[in-house]
Amino acid sequence: MKLRKIKSLVISASFLVLCAACSSGAKDGVDLTTPWLGPLNGFERVSGKDEFGIFLKNTSGATVRFESVIITPPELIVSAGSDLEAISPDAYEQIKALFSEIFRQELAKQIPTMNTGTPPGAASHRINAAMTNITITRKTDNPATGQLRDLQFSFDGSTIEAEIRDRKSNARQAVIILSAKPGKNDRAALRAQFTEFARLAATEIGQARSAINTRADQPSAPALESPAKK
Repeated sequence: MKLRKIKSLVISASFLVLCAACSSGAKDGVDLTTPWLGPLNGFERVSGKDEFGIFLKNTSGATVRFESVIITPPELIVSAGSDLEAISPDAYEQIKALFSEIFRQELAKQIPTMNTGTPPGAASHRINAAMTNITITRKTDNPATGQLRDLQFSFDGSTIEAEIRDRKSNARQAVIILSAKPGKNDRAALRAQFTEFARLAATEIGQARSAINTRADQPSAPALESPAKK
C-alpha cells in the first residue's frame, strides 16, 4: 500500500469535528451525518444519545429478519494529526489486520451464524465497519523509525461505526456509532485496546440485531379496503 493511499484515508477523518448530530424534530427521529457512514436521514434511535448509539431505519415496509451474516474486513482511518511519514505500508496493514481479527472474534460471540452462508428459508445480512480518527505517531524523534514497534496510538476523538445491510437488497437496516475510550498506547497494549473497542461494538451490533428481528416479527398492518362503489 503506497503512502499516498494512506494519506487518502485521512481526508474523511479530518472533517469529523464538522459533523454533528441534530434532531429532526420527531421524538425519536434523528438527522445524522458522519464522514464514513454519510447521511442517516430516516433513522430512529434505539439507544444512546447525541451522535452515538444504535439507530434503526424507519421504514413502512416489511423488515427482513437477521438470521445469518457475513463480515467485511473493517476499515481503519487515521487522523489528520497522524505522522503519515512514520507509518510504513507494512505497519498499517499489520494494524488493520489485528483490528479485523479481533473484531471478527468478538462478533462471533454475539452472532454464532456469521459467515455460514444463508440457511434455507432465512435472510442473510452483511456488516461493514470502520474505526475512524486514530492518531498514529512515532515514539521517538528518530526519522528512521516507522515499523509497528516504533509507533504509538491515540484514540482521542476516535469512533467505531458499523452498518447492517440486508444482503439481498443491500438496504441499510441499522447503524451503530460508538465513541472509543480515549487513551494512548504502544504496540504492546494495542491488542488489549482493540479488544475492548471490538467487544463494545459487537455488543451493540448484537442489540441492533435484536431490534431488527423484533421489528421483523411484528405483524403487518392490514391493507386498507377500497370503499365500495355506489
